[in-house]
Amino acid sequence: MAQANERPHSLMSQLANGTQYRPEDSFVAVMGVTGAGKSTFISRLAGDGAKVGHDLVSCTRDIESFSFRYNDSTIHLIDTPGFDDTYRTDSDVLKDIVFWLNAAYQRQIRLSGIVYLHPIDKNRMTGSAYKNLRMFQKLCGDASLQSVVLATTMWKNIDEADGIKRQEQLKNQPDFWGDMVHQGSRVFRHDDSRASAMNIVTYILDQRKTTVLQIQRQMVDEGKTLDETSAGQELERELIKQRKLFERRLQEAQDDMKEAIEEGNRKSIEDAAAQQERFQNKLNEAIKGSDDLRVSMEELLQKKDAEFKRVLENVELEKSRSQEEAKLVTQQMQELDLKVKASQAETEDQRRRHQSEIDEMSIRLAKESNDNQVTYQEWLSVERARMGDQSDRSSFREAFDGQTGAAMGQAVGAAVATGTLILGTVAAAACNVM
Repeated sequence: MAQANERPHSLMSQLANGTQYRPEDSFVAVMGVTGAGKSTFISRLAGDGAKVGHDLVSCTRDIESFSFRYNDSTIHLIDTPGFDDTYRTDSDVLKDIVFWLNAAYQRQIRLSGIVYLHPIDKNRMTGSAYKNLRMFQKLCGDASLQSVVLATTMWKNIDEADGIKRQEQLKNQPDFWGDMVHQGSRVFRHDDSRASAMNIVTYILDQRKTTVLQIQRQMVDEGKTLDETSAGQELERELIKQRKLFERRLQEAQDDMKEAIEEGNRKSIEDAAAQQERFQNKLNEAIKGSDDLRVSMEELLQKKDAEFKRVLENVELEKSRSQEEAKLVTQQMQELDLKVKASQAETEDQRRRHQSEIDEMSIRLAKESNDNQVTYQEWLSVERARMGDQSDRSSFREAFDGQTGAAMGQAVGAAVATGTLILGTVAAAACNVM
């Protein structure tokens, strides 16, 4: 039985925190292009913590862990950004993914499997989608492909027959999924339901094995720098293509600028200048991306050290704030407890004092009643003498009982009224404490 019960955590903060995982915990990485439905897939299993995007802006900027309970273990879904991230270069994305994968590997954390999502409503394999797929293959390596699930998404946006045809093309074409399927990867259709997502994760868990990715072996076990790894070399080839493209575009913009200057066309000069600046920035990014790949795991750790320190500072600050809040709450509870006890003691004193007054009044009323009470025989003699009637009629008894009963009723009524007033005072004092 699956149960979503944990909020998302930055994996950087988890590593900085020294988060301890149980041996029975499982880790499943979720990858794919922007818009493939990674966050939606995760939210179906782990609740609403994963932010779901509905446009071209990537909503997964940091690698995060979303956890849920399944049977007696915890499943950690690792949400990763795509290599077409809106805000970061492919080199930065690769370094972030590689950093966590290798840091986790060094801490004996192993992946149970990887889910790669692809939107079936795209009528062709776009350049960014193909680049993502190639990078994914190089990260995993052939030995880990048996732990990979290739899942198609966005079926509600496409005709059923067209979707089936496209999925078959993905499975059968070697440059797409064909080679991966041939080496053990499984293809699933994800219909955006919780049951569908759970079916995919259950398949991975039922394999009852973990895998070590190619990038982990190359950088941690073999000590290669990022640019020496298969994934780094794949990205370097892409960056070389980009450099050549932007160099050509930059030259074209410069030629347009010369032509605009010769013509004296101010608007064309401004447009050419803007294009020239844009392509120069793109070219600089591609060059920087290549330089960023020349980093070892140790150097990557050093570059991430400042970020680690910030995370640690935030963790300590949060702990300190939580402790202060807990201390304040405890102090307030103690003060309230003292006030309640003081009020209870005061109320008890008032109750005893009033009870004593009631007892004294009861005794006094009883004594006054006894002092005023006459016997029936005494009353009868007086009545007979007054009325001149010597008979022992029952009416005399009824008259006597009526008079003495009325007197006793008045005395008891006075005592009850006094007691009610006192008890009302006690109740009012108790209410003032609450």
